[in-house]
Amino acid sequence: MVVRLTRFRGEQAVLFPELPDHLARMALFKVNTGCREQEVCGLRWDYEVRVPELGTSVFIIPGSRVKNGDDRLVVLNRVARSIIDAHRGLDPQYVFTNCPRARKAKPGEPQAAPVRKPLATMITKAWSGPEAARRTSGRR
Repeated sequence: MVVRLTRFRGEQAVLFPELPDHLARMALFKVNTGCREQEVCGLRWDYEVRVPELGTSVFIIPGSRVKNGDDRLVVLNRVARSIIDAHRGLDPQYVFTNCPRARKAKPGEPQAAPVRKPLATMITKAWSGPEAARRTSGRR
């Protein structure tokens, strides 16, 4: 088992740096919580429940958003907690959103803040580079 875990960490070290930052953080959160892709993409701040006795919080994803239909308790380890803390305040509704580029303002108009939107999926063109890296790392 130890050899296998080491192998996975090695693959993470090869794959995750190849991803855009927002996808790398989502993938790292997914690995550390066991959440499915749609659970990560649709994770909302109102699913967070404080646990004051432990000085932390958990997420309870409603059954309507979970494959088996049961509410899902997501306990955060240290890595997952740090990702959540880094995303706090970026969007009032969703934990993970895209990272839009600000559009250029017309002359004389103030620069508008970019609108963040939740991702429908983590599978994007960004994975084509890491996929090649994964195949290469598997041959070593």
